[in-house]
Amino acid sequence: MKRSGSSLSGRLKVLGDNVNTDLIHNPFDFTIERKKLNCELLGGPPGKKERSVFLAGRNFGLGSSRFSTVLALRNSNLAAALAVSFSRIFERNLACAGIFPVKLAPGITGTLGRIRENDAIRLVFSRQPGGSFYSVDAGLGSRRFPALGAVDGYLYEIAECGGMAEYLAKTK
Repeated sequence: MKRSGSSLSGRLKVLGDNVNTDLIHNPFDFTIERKKLNCELLGGPPGKKERSVFLAGRNFGLGSSRFSTVLALRNSNLAAALAVSFSRIFERNLACAGIFPVKLAPGITGTLGRIRENDAIRLVFSRQPGGSFYSVDAGLGSRRFPALGAVDGYLYEIAECGGMAEYLAKTK
């Protein structure tokens, strides 16, 4: 996935509702060596070049909320997660690891049509008046989806910096 300014692009990984973090990153794959954490769901070892975007349904990220899960996703090049709704802790953990959590606009899933695994997607982030959130437009091939969803302004700024540690270093 390429990130340039306030946009990014990559390949979609389509998921369903109620995706559990313990299924995304199996607890048996846990290691204290952060750089060795990876997510087999994204089909690659840490440091793979191609970036991914998750498209999920409702209640994405329920489960134990281990931060190692989002580190494994980051190491496997997940750049954004689009979902109807997130588990609150998982949404914040994504941003703290430098992954954009995008809440889909109500009713948008019915207009997305036939999205397939590995479709190319481009997300464009636009700060809204007041700065409390960023709207997200998307392009899937020749199809355009204005106002696909939104990201909380604070979480966007954390993810844009590359994670919480980088955000704190920048704002200090």
